[in-house]
Amino acid sequence: MKLRHPYKYYLFLFKDSKYYLPTVYSTIIVACILLIMFVIYPEIQNFLNIDAQVTQLKTQISTLQNNINNISGLNDSDLQTNFNLVNNAVPVDKDFSGAIQDISSVAIQSNVILNDFTVKVGDYASKSNTPGSSSTQDFTLDIDIDGSPSGIVNFLTKIKNSLPLMSVESISISQAQATIALQVYYVPYQQHTVDLTTYNLSLNPTDQSTLNQLASWNTSNLSPLVNTTTTGNLPTFPSN
Repeated sequence: MKLRHPYKYYLFLFKDSKYYLPTVYSTIIVACILLIMFVIYPEIQNFLNIDAQVTQLKTQISTLQNNINNISGLNDSDLQTNFNLVNNAVPVDKDFSGAIQDISSVAIQSNVILNDFTVKVGDYASKSNTPGSSSTQDFTLDIDIDGSPSGIVNFLTKIKNSLPLMSVESISISQAQATIALQVYYVPYQQHTVDLTTYNLSLNPTDQSTLNQLASWNTSNLSPLVNTTTTGNLPTFPSN
């Protein structure tokens, strides 16, 4: 007699065989693994990513709120004072006259005479004032001063603690005269785009300490700044 549904016969045989349970269990295990890999795990990853994004968003909102509070609490006068202070320390251009003013002021304070000053035209002209460059640049200023040894030492001490910032490159002393090569620093202006959600506008203790130090060195309000008996060779610079 021919069976109407032969597949049921084989199914019954398979259920009665020793391979039925291992096959069922293996199929369930594989299905669970596939479910975990392609459904549950991606959902967990998605949840973790969303949680991380929420945490990042909360941080950005907190930073933005702090920046808003800092900006709201800014005093226009203090802000302008700090800006002028930093600009005096490191001008955005080759401020030759500002450097001479500071050197003249320090010479008067140190009781020495500034006889002459020259600038190395090659350095001054070749270092271009590129607006896109944020690196510190400098030019060399050679000066001749007369004074006592203690006055010259006092001058060197004060010149390192004055604005604009400069350093002693070399010095040659002969009796009561000294020839000094000074490096004068400046930083060309560069426009920055700041993301207020990630950048903290508040001054950290190091920044505030630097401003306080610069303020203690600021001699721009001293008068007179220039000794009227001082002469100097002011060269003509090619336009950049």
